[in-house]
Formats: sequence, structure tokens, C-alpha cells
Amino acid sequence: MPYTLFRAPRHALLRTLPLAILCAFSAGPVLAATGDLDKSFGTQGVVTASLSDYTDHIQQLAVQPDGNIVALVTRSGMLLPEPETLLMRYLPNGALDMGFADNGSLKIPSQVGLLYVSGLALQADGKMLVAGYENQAYLDFFAHLSRYNPDGTPDASFGNAGRIVPPTSDMVIFDVAVQEDGRILITGYNLNYELIVARYLTDGTPDTSFGTQGIATAKWGAGTYGGDLAIQPDGAIIVVGEMEDDNWLHLIMTTRFSATGQLDTGFGSDGMALIRPRNDSWWDSASSIALQPDGGIVVTGASTPSSSEISNIVFARLDANGRLDQSFGNKGFRIIPGSSEISFISDGLVQPDGRIFGGGGDGGQYSKMFGIRLNGNGFADTSFSGDGRVKRKIGSRAFANAVAVQPDGKLVLGGYTGASSTSMNEDPAMLRYLANDADNNGAAEPWDLQPDGFSYAPRAGADGLFLVSEAATISGLGAGVAVPVKVSGGEYAVNGGTFTALPGYLRNGDTLAVRVFSADPDVCAAATVSVGGMYAGNSTHLVLGQESIVSARFEAGCP
Repeated sequence: MPYTLFRAPRHALLRTLPLAILCAFSAGPVLAATGDLDKSFGTQGVVTASLSDYTDHIQQLAVQPDGNIVALVTRSGMLLPEPETLLMRYLPNGALDMGFADNGSLKIPSQVGLLYVSGLALQADGKMLVAGYENQAYLDFFAHLSRYNPDGTPDASFGNAGRIVPPTSDMVIFDVAVQEDGRILITGYNLNYELIVARYLTDGTPDTSFGTQGIATAKWGAGTYGGDLAIQPDGAIIVVGEMEDDNWLHLIMTTRFSATGQLDTGFGSDGMALIRPRNDSWWDSASSIALQPDGGIVVTGASTPSSSEISNIVFARLDANGRLDQSFGNKGFRIIPGSSEISFISDGLVQPDGRIFGGGGDGGQYSKMFGIRLNGNGFADTSFSGDGRVKRKIGSRAFANAVAVQPDGKLVLGGYTGASSTSMNEDPAMLRYLANDADNNGAAEPWDLQPDGFSYAPRAGADGLFLVSEAATISGLGAGVAVPVKVSGGEYAVNGGTFTALPGYLRNGDTLAVRVFSADPDVCAAATVSVGGMYAGNSTHLVLGQESIVSARFEAGCP
């Protein structure tokens, strides 16, 4: 079996923006519309700068609560002794944050060999995790996981001087995520061609309570490769990647592990769900996974038919049990024919309002950065740039490797641009688009992630009983927006359903009740529910926008 990588880097090897012209008796000012570039970002919505004489690509993006944008950048070139990785931070206006690390950028050091990275995650305390793998003498592969403080300095409290010491050498890693409790997950594969998920404690030591000595594995066919992961509210771990059969046919696959690292054999078929958009494809590749509030699992990727070298763009949705959702697109798929400009989607996300956004390009000589937005049902969102698509050529060519959503109602594409068709040099590039303009006033609006305040009346204590509050009705959120709900000290129920202590989602009109166990009438029992904010990224339950969170406390038997 040939040696195969899931992605290295993020991809495998305009329409003109509409203008809303408001007219009365004479032409008025031209206003921006949803799907237009955000002119307050960089230069007319575009950020690019030449950092070196080499090839510099943004591979991943993460938006911090203060609006700063963290970018994971890889550098390569024929005259460069070895590939390099940079962690860079940009201010909300697109300018490089000169107060971060060394004038805005930090070079990630390798430990044992050539370093290749593609995973980036933010912790609740503002620290940043970088994941990938190191190749020593082209023979041994070591997991790379390092952590950095908010100012860009290595976190000496993590692992060995800020980096993990991997439990085995046979690990190729592609993604990283942070659990609700701060423990850290990575995914990829080992040199037995098994998909792996490994978990680490907050200090960077292996979590031996997970899987077998901190590692869970699974394999189907000749090889199975983990590429991207997401964490469900109950702590279960969804991984998307590729499965190679005995005939070297590559198929998109997803699998699920329990919170303790056991394969969930009830997911899909015996723990694995295959996603094959076309029966005539010979190479299907996955690029991202994102979770929807209703439990839906959105997968993006590409499918290459045997009769063509141009891939088709693929969106697919599975239900919570790993079955294709027949209500999404065409029997679970939304397939967009590829072209010389658009043939690969590199990254995808789910917005707070449930709509889906993905970005990519073609990678060819004349490629353009592009973004596609779908409604939650898998069909084009025509409110976004007229047809649900945006396209932008920067320099001679451009490609998007990463997407990010901001709490203020904007979408960011990150990738690279080539200034000249005769030069191999490429520079980091970002585009930012207006994504939420419900008032049609030409300005991006926040997603309205903060509900109206609510409260619960206290109750007298009881002797060994569960006591339930009255139900509060949620209001004040944006149209279609779903926000996180969490509880401490008790349980909650939505719309009269089952009580739970696990995180979940709420929308306008939902009712929220809380219960506590009162062991003694004279002993205070209390629970606090928190509602609002936005989950950051596709693979973490970190909440963005703390100022958007509303809390209410239910007390029983308290003075």
C-alpha cells in the first residue's frame, strides 16, 4: 500500500459581488450587502503581505474573543533548508499585531525532525495549541503538540518546555481539539495505517484513562486515516477522514468514539459511516467536519470521478446515528461540479444561525479564493451574494485553506496568493465578508447571541426530593440562532424534555427549566444555568463572547 497522507497541506496536492443601490427619485449611495467584502478589513476587505521569498500559506484560522485572528502559517521553498511553521496574529482590522511574539509572528520550533502542522485550537484561558507531526530522517514520525501563552511565548507548564513527549513515535497528526474540561484531543493515523485519537491532560501528559494508555485506534480496509474531529455535547468524539480499500480506492469515512475512547459500534455500520457521493469516483477526500445544534454532522470534501481530473465539491450531512440525512440536499449530499477555478473545498463551518459555509479553490495557475454558503437544508443561500458564492482572485492566483466565523457577523477566508504567474513565491492572504445583515443597512451585524435576561423564583427546601423551577421562555436571540446552554450544580430541561447536565443549545421560544436535589429542608441547594455566546470553531466547546452570556440561579432552601 502506498504511503498516504490525509492532507498536507489543507488541500490535496466572483461571481461579481452584488451592490445594493438604493434609489428614491435619484440614485443614492451604494451600500454593502451580505456577501460583500468588509471594507474595514485590510485594504478593501483584503489582507496580504509578502513575508519572505518563499511560499507562505495560511493553513488554519482561529478567532479570539477580542476579535484578534490567529493564523497558522506554513513556509516552504526549494532554497529553504527545511519547512517552517509560523503562528501569527492579526488585529480585528487586519493589521499584524506587533505586540504578539516577535512583531506579530512566532516560529514554531521542531523537536526531532522536519515539522508539518495543520491543527490549531484555542483554550478558554486564551492559550493556543498547535498540532502536527515531525519526520525524522524520512523514517520515523512523531506527534507534535505544543502550547503557547496568549502573548506568543511557549507555555512552560505544558509537557516538556511547552511540547508533549509523544507516547509512541508512529503518529502522524492532523487536528487538535479542546474538551469542555480542558483535556486535549488529537487525531491522525499511525504507521499501521490505523486511525488514531489520543488524549492528553491539561499539563500535556497522556490521559491513560482514555482508550488504551491514552490512545484509541480503528481500522477498516487497507488503511484508515483521521483528518478532522469534533466533540459532541455528551463528550463523544466524531472523526472524519479517509478509508482506503484493498483496491486503493479512497472513500470519505466518519467514525465515533465514546468519551472514554471506546469505538461506538452503533454509529453507522459497526462504528464507521462511509460517504460516497458518486459511484464512479476513484478518490474522495474529506476536509472538515462541523456539528449542527440538532445533532447533524456536516462533512465537506471533494470527489474525483474516474473520467476526470477535476474534483467536485461535496457537502454531506449525517444524522446523529451516522446515517445520511435524506432531507439534506439530494439524499444527503450537495454536490457542486468542479471547474478550473473551483474544484476543492478545504474547510467548512456551521454558523450560529445553522447555515453552512465552506472555502477553497482549485490550486491551479489561475485559481481564485472562493466561499460557498448553504442553508441548513443543503441548498444555496441566495441571500449571500445573490447565488450563495463569492470568488476573488488576488494577484495571479489564490486559494483558501481555512474559514472562520466571527461573533460580529463576519466570515473570514484564509489561504495564500501568488503575485506573479512566473514566480513560485506565495504570500498569506485573508478575505473578510459581511455575513449577517438582517437589517439590510450595509453593515455586518452581530448574530444576537445574548438572550434577554430571565430568572427563577426560589423554593423552600425538601427532604430528599428533586425540586423543579418554573420554565423560563428564551427570547432576544437572532433569527434562527442557536446558542450554548450549560448548567452547574443541577440539571436543566428544554421544552419539557429530559433533564440533563450536559451542554446543549437553545433558540428563541424554547423553554428552560432547572432542577436541583434537595437533601435537607435546611440545606441550600442551588443550580446556575448560563445561556448565550458562540462555540468557537468546529471541534471545541469553548465559548466566545462572554459578554453575551446570561446566567440565572435557581435556589431551594437557601437563606
